Amino acid sequence: MNTCTNNNNNNSNIIYQLPNEIHPQIVDYLDIVDALNYQNTCKHLKDAVHLDLLQHASPTLDQKLQKFHAIGDYYTGDVIRRWIVIDSLLFPTQVHTVFFTCDYKDQGWGNRKGNVYITELPNGADYPVDEDDTFIGSNIVAQSDTAEHTISFLCLKFKPKPGVRYAICYKVGGGGGHELHIVDPMLKAFIYSHSVKFANILYDSCQNSFMIELMRSVLEEAVEILDENNETLTTTTTTTMNMKGGIVWSKRFFSLFESIGLDLKNRQHLEDAIAVLHEYERVLEFHEIQAD
Repeated sequence: MNTCTNNNNNNSNIIYQLPNEIHPQIVDYLDIVDALNYQNTCKHLKDAVHLDLLQHASPTLDQKLQKFHAIGDYYTGDVIRRWIVIDSLLFPTQVHTVFFTCDYKDQGWGNRKGNVYITELPNGADYPVDEDDTFIGSNIVAQSDTAEHTISFLCLKFKPKPGVRYAICYKVGGGGGHELHIVDPMLKAFIYSHSVKFANILYDSCQNSFMIELMRSVLEEAVEILDENNETLTTTTTTTMNMKGGIVWSKRFFSLFESIGLDLKNRQHLEDAIAVLHEYERVLEFHEIQAD
């Protein structure tokens, strides 16, 4: 078993002398591979850092990330253009690294010119595009290799800066006959949070405000019951138990939540899941405002 000790007595246990809040700050300076190696050194660091993979970094963006095909204009095909703005990330202040993955290829013959980019948007919320989505200025923070004639896997990663927005951009190639195909696009992120497990589990259930509010009502009432019963919440051998005139709690009800890994008798589970629901609600509200 890995431990945070070594055979040198002068250095033994030195990692434990650092405050827990220091470890995420150290990891912030590391590439994601080194960051994961750091936290996986031992259980103490795993608990202090707690980086976990969020399978859907932006639930509203998933609706836009569909198969993409572009044909390059003879005269303007070499211009970088915006495809999708990366916004409404879950847990935006707790992100270590964002990943954009896809399979991509060009037209399958001739010169190769296609590329995919992650770019910063200048001036924060301003979109650096004109009417035809031409990319204007700012930094390219990640760039693909030139697209092959056959399908290839692409993974672009970046560490988002506070207050900066990003976009997925592309270049097809000019001169005629050039195309770019993108399939299976996905956006994931490594997050500092104990709630990632439930964010992944509850993804399918949190696509509308009604389901979010319904689940949050259940979880918040469970927290109230724990408070009133000194952290003890148990099922009975009877069919149902009605607590304080609220939700009727049954063994089947408990089992339903346990089937997705959520223990209604565990306060930490409840608090983590409620935090996730607040995040999903915030992202959906942002999406609705943008749509208006």
